[in-house]
Amino acid sequence: MSRVYDNWERLVEATLKRDQLRQIALCPSLSSSSSIDFSLDSLDFVNGRYQSLSWATRIKVATGAARALSFLHGLEKQVIHRSFNSGDILLDGEFNAKLSDFGLARNGPTGHLTTKCDVYSFGVVLLESLTGRSVLDMLKARHKWNLVNWAQPYLLHKIKLKRIMDTKLEGQYPQNGVYTVATVACKCISQDPRKRPTMAEDLVELQQL
Repeated sequence: MSRVYDNWERLVEATLKRDQLRQIALCPSLSSSSSIDFSLDSLDFVNGRYQSLSWATRIKVATGAARALSFLHGLEKQVIHRSFNSGDILLDGEFNAKLSDFGLARNGPTGHLTTKCDVYSFGVVLLESLTGRSVLDMLKARHKWNLVNWAQPYLLHKIKLKRIMDTKLEGQYPQNGVYTVATVACKCISQDPRKRPTMAEDLVELQQL
């Protein structure tokens, strides 16, 4: 049994049964078809050809991840993932999202570590979904190296938002839906943790899309 799985068991065994983990899209194991960072950046192999994730699929994945984090944060003994990133979102053949890599997870909050840390990380994942870019890309022009710094000025402007959208989507996305996701992302990556929404609030916004 892996160290990650052992740590996961210690965190939630008193509260959850394994079948409940499946229902809320949590995955203590590390086995799955692909992760969202691979699918967005390198393209995913579908039906015999490489194909980028559609907008609807990206929303499905983001909603699944939001549901899982919201559940963890809502436990009587809160669980903070702590190291959440797009690579922790594993996808099955139907693009159902499951979270993995709980090696750094903690019962919290403790000091500066709160659920709002996970919220910030979730906002970064939403930016990756919008732009199709990785968090750091040193191959881009210097002002585009850091995804958050580059994308943030565009998020609350419907017209300018098109400039940072993933070109692999080829414009196949609803403008209002994109703006909603961008707005949620912008709130999540606020430098002031007190201004960040909860994962439950993020989930509500995504479920309405």
